[in-house]
Amino acid sequence: MYKGSCFTNLDDFKRCEWPEEFVFPPRIGDRVQSIDGSRELKVISVTHVMRKDLSDSEHRRYPAIRVELHH
Repeated sequence: MYKGSCFTNLDDFKRCEWPEEFVFPPRIGDRVQSIDGSRELKVISVTHVMRKDLSDSEHRRYPAIRVELHH
């Protein structure tokens, strides 16, 4: 599993909850469905990032992806 986060700048979709784990990294053009299944948007960019693990006392970093969604 790949950890990550989805975001969009579309106001109508700001309150949607999006997946935070992926079976494989999404590719540009793939579609991502909201957690409740009611909305769907297209991946327009994927950025590979390093995040801090705040549950770890040493705050080690782990790889993740940041997925931008749009129509």
